[in-house]
Amino acid sequence: MNASLQENNSGHTPKSALLKFEGQVLGGNEYRIPLTAENDEQLKEQVEYLFIEINMITDVRNCLVIDCLLTNDQTRQGWDDCAGCWQCESA
Repeated sequence: MNASLQENNSGHTPKSALLKFEGQVLGGNEYRIPLTAENDEQLKEQVEYLFIEINMITDVRNCLVIDCLLTNDQTRQGWDDCAGCWQCESA
């Protein structure tokens, strides 16, 4: 299972903090970070760790995360946190 997380923030996130996730800079402050997991539990652990890292970065840099998207690249489904399940991406 591959997933990507896109983070937008209003400040400057140190690129070095995101490089250990082997991410890709999409815009000035937008990143795509691929995660590979054997099962949902591994993916959950990786996402939780990533959010801890993102929150630490935002605290240090005094910035705000505007949006985070979790998408399964194989199924093209996105995680709907409100519904608690994968949903088809909107066009």
